Amino acid sequence: MAIFLLHTITFLAAFLLFQIELIIAKKLLPVYGGSYFVWGACLVFFQAFLLLGYVSVHCAVQKWGARVYRKIQLLLVFLPFLFFPGHVLGIGGGENSAFLAGSVFGRLLASIGPVFFVLSTISVALQSWLAASSLPQRSNPYALYATSNAGSLGALLTYPFIFELCLTLPQQEQFWRWGYGFLAVFNVLLFMLVPVNPPAPVSSTREKEMPGTKMGLWFLFSAAGVMLFMAVTNIITYAIAPVPLFWVLPLAIYLFAFVLSFKPKPWCPPWILKNISFLLAGGALLFFAVKKKSFPVAIELIVFSTALFLLCLYCQNRLAAHKPSSERHLTAFYLTLSFGGFLGGLLTSWVMPLVSKSVIEYLLALTLIAAAVWIAEKKTAGTRWLAHLRTGALAIVPALLCIFWIPEITGASSHAVFKARNYYGIYEVTDTKDVRILSHGTTLHGAQLRVPGLELVPSSFYSPTSPAGELFSSEKFRFQSCGIIGLGTGSLAIYTKPGDTMDYYELDPDIGVIAKKYFTFLANARGKISVFYGDARRSLELAPERKYDVLVVDAFGGDSIPFHLVTREAVAGYKEHLNEGGLLLFHISNRFIRLEPVLVEAARDAKAWVLYRMTSGQPAGLPSHWMAFTWDGTKFQTLVVDHGWEPIANRLTERHRVWTDGYSDILPFLNWGEIKRSLLSLKLFANEFER
Repeated sequence: MAIFLLHTITFLAAFLLFQIELIIAKKLLPVYGGSYFVWGACLVFFQAFLLLGYVSVHCAVQKWGARVYRKIQLLLVFLPFLFFPGHVLGIGGGENSAFLAGSVFGRLLASIGPVFFVLSTISVALQSWLAASSLPQRSNPYALYATSNAGSLGALLTYPFIFELCLTLPQQEQFWRWGYGFLAVFNVLLFMLVPVNPPAPVSSTREKEMPGTKMGLWFLFSAAGVMLFMAVTNIITYAIAPVPLFWVLPLAIYLFAFVLSFKPKPWCPPWILKNISFLLAGGALLFFAVKKKSFPVAIELIVFSTALFLLCLYCQNRLAAHKPSSERHLTAFYLTLSFGGFLGGLLTSWVMPLVSKSVIEYLLALTLIAAAVWIAEKKTAGTRWLAHLRTGALAIVPALLCIFWIPEITGASSHAVFKARNYYGIYEVTDTKDVRILSHGTTLHGAQLRVPGLELVPSSFYSPTSPAGELFSSEKFRFQSCGIIGLGTGSLAIYTKPGDTMDYYELDPDIGVIAKKYFTFLANARGKISVFYGDARRSLELAPERKYDVLVVDAFGGDSIPFHLVTREAVAGYKEHLNEGGLLLFHISNRFIRLEPVLVEAARDAKAWVLYRMTSGQPAGLPSHWMAFTWDGTKFQTLVVDHGWEPIANRLTERHRVWTDGYSDILPFLNWGEIKRSLLSLKLFANEFER
């Protein structure tokens, strides 16, 4: 009963800790325009507070012992009731800071700081408690660490498939409160059922100081593991497939590797340990192969996930193998692990986007692993010539990777006209023979023709024969006042006439620099163009006097519109900024998510007519998909009769729950056809390889 209670509390604490991460991250996304960086910044906060929790437990246990600390722990568990979950979870308001990471950190500190701190102390505190008890399992308290990671993994996997799918954010918060209440009760039971023995006399062996080499290995392997999964997350987001659901995959792999390594009987195939140098070399080659776009999406995902699992399993196994045998150093072990994880996350999320033009943190993580293996091999090699040879070979790996770093940092290896990276992603402007292209990761964000005489003809998704281009060029519609959410290259500005106004709402100021410096649509617009930076919904709320004949939602995070721009509340806000008879347009071209059903439900909820149109955009453009909302019967008829728009609500019979600011879930709207095509390309690639 006692050991079961210990595992239950450990699992539940980790589950609640990780679930509150996901809940608060989802609440923060709309504040920062749906940027993926919010998740990366949140991870750094969580690692920082995990470090703070481990520091507190380490200092307290070292000073007073586990016998006294368990009383402190019991009081700490009830402290958060004075904050959240005792009160409503708020995230604050106000304008975004220019330093996104610091702004996110401040909001998290003010909202879930106390409760996250308490939850972060429980796993290591219970391990100290178990090690100092008289229970038979006290000889291996690290088994609780496997349970803790299993709890985190459980929260990660159940959130998108159960909680996000079935519950609104307020309902998720209520469920979380109940869970924390049970946690507090379980801690009281544990205090009564599992006493701690008086401190035993400390032997000279137990008093030995922890060797610095061993602590260095803890730090390097921990930092490398965190950097690996965060770097692979960035690679998936920027270079492979910017599907939000895929973001959970690297973290799930990272946590699963911990579970396998710290369970009572650790699991790691011996060939991984013997061939780490080949795995490091293969991981580096894989990085450059993806940069060259050498493989289909499915293959890249499978191979990168496999490489991440093998490398994380190696790192976590080495951590388990080098864990201290004495309970005296247990808290120091976790303190060092959390410090390495915090610095690795800080470097990956806060520093690298500002100093590099590519995801070089992946290469840095491989280098840290190579350095840790080199140190371990050097320490144990002795006089064995084979071990010395392996040690020397591993020493070459960081040097070889460093050779590639310089062009990756400066962008010197790229053929792009311009390349930059910031907290929102990687932007690249490239020239072909006839067109200049702006891409964000793997997603096209606009283009301009380079053919003499056609430079000012809108292209890509905005050509004169695209659904949007047809409307802006139509004699049936006269858009004198236009609002555009999402700047891109500024292609739509070229449709303005003298006396027209067009207001752009753009999240990322760097896009404004790119659009003005490398494309000429804004400079040659005949109307008055204004650009407002920040989240569009918040910017519109601050300008209630602005009314538009047409409002175009054309903001893309990765390959899809940020979800908070297509909710019930968003549509209601857009309607407030439309003139009488105004038109609301959504650009929904994307590969992985079907937004048609989402917008049909939003239109039904808003009592608007909803229409759909797709054209090839030729000869100057690309195929694009658009939807239109109107509350004007005459405009509806004009769109259908004169411009060929389809009343999609009559055809789309599937029904879904309307998205709100408190509820959204992408699982029902994944584009399985595109996923099948990716799998087909995997099969074709395999057939070609066999030939």
